[in-house]
This record gives sequence, C-alpha cells and structure tokens, in this order.
Amino acid sequence: MRTLFWAAAVASALAVTPALAAEGGHSGDASKADVKAGKKLVEKGNPKNPMVLPCKSCHGLKGKGNPQAKFPRLAGQNAQYLVKQLDDFASGKRTNYPTMTNIAKGLSKQDKLNAATYYHQQNVSIKPQDAKKSVVKKGEQIAERGVAEKNVPACTSCHGPKGQGVPPVFPTIAGQHASYIKKELKDFAGGNRKNDPAKMMRDIAPKLSSQQKEAVAAYFNHVKAND
Repeated sequence: MRTLFWAAAVASALAVTPALAAEGGHSGDASKADVKAGKKLVEKGNPKNPMVLPCKSCHGLKGKGNPQAKFPRLAGQNAQYLVKQLDDFASGKRTNYPTMTNIAKGLSKQDKLNAATYYHQQNVSIKPQDAKKSVVKKGEQIAERGVAEKNVPACTSCHGPKGQGVPPVFPTIAGQHASYIKKELKDFAGGNRKNDPAKMMRDIAPKLSSQQKEAVAAYFNHVKAND
C-alpha cells in the first residue's frame, strides 16, 4: 500500500508541476534564454537594483557553490527547477534562505530564465567533503533501498538513478555539497522549507535520523553529477 502511495505521489508531482510552471511563467524554455545576459547577471547583478546581488558572490561564477556557507552547487542543475525555486523565493513559498527573497523579487521572468540557463550549461568538478566509507555506504543503501521500517522510499525513486535528477520536478542531487543536502533535509523536517511537491520531502525528512541524513548527504556528495 505504501508503494502505491509513493507511486501516486510521484506521478502527481510529475504531471502537475510542469503545468503549474508553465502557467506561472517559469517553463524554463532554454530556447528563449539569453545566456550572455544570464552570465552578466551572475557576474554583476543588477546595477539598477542594489538588492539584486551578483549570483557569483554566493554560488560562484561557474555555479560551484560554497559548502562552508551551505550555498548549493547550481552548475548543471535543470533550468526549469532553478526558475521554479526563484519564483518560490519571490512569492514566499520558499523562505529558508532569506537573502534570496529580495534578490528573486528583483528579477524579471526573463532574468530568472537567463541566469538559470547559464548555470545549467556550466560544468564544474567538486571535491567531495570528507566522510567515512561506512557512512557513504550507509547513505547508498538508503538512497537505493529506502528505510522500510520507517516507510521511507528510496531517494532514487524520485531523484533518478544515482541522484541525477528527473527534470523539471526533482533536482539533481548527485555531486551536491553534503552540507547543503543536510541543511535542506533538516529544513524540510523542521518545516522551514515547504515548497516540495505533494509535501513529499516534508513527509520523508522527519523520519530520518541525524545519522541517516548525514549518510544520505555524504553518499550523493560522492556521486558525480551527470555520471
């Protein structure tokens, strides 16, 4: 019965979210993006609006992110997903990075698409954060099999094989900073992040112990994006 529930939830998220994205003007159509303008926004922000800081100040010019500050890697991430997150920051649906609220509010629909597509096209390598092999192995088990006794599905059932993502709904988490993944799991568990489709992560994250969250984060951090 639980398997049927998750299958239905995933199907619902995949079916509804793209429609909502298009309806809200954040379809992430790369053919309509101005990548040069996106790079300029990433490098310089918007001089006419001081609230719109250069994206590179937190995420880096190539989208490498900052594990110490828990700023995510954006390089290679699906553009539609990135635009959706910017829309959610602007609307208040996502609030767990307060700095992003004013930045996102200052971006036009085209700005969001331009910057998102620019970062999507970047390819950077990230050195995995230190973790014991036993922890990474435990994370792989959870990622591939879930935690049956807690009704936790495999992470890959939504995020795809090895966390490569299922665009536009489920982001790539392979090669993401472990510190960022742990933060998001904690935020979902504590209700500080609420923009997940069908409340899926808000159902899953509280069921994982701190050690399990750390293990999952370590595993995906050690998997290369686009493997």
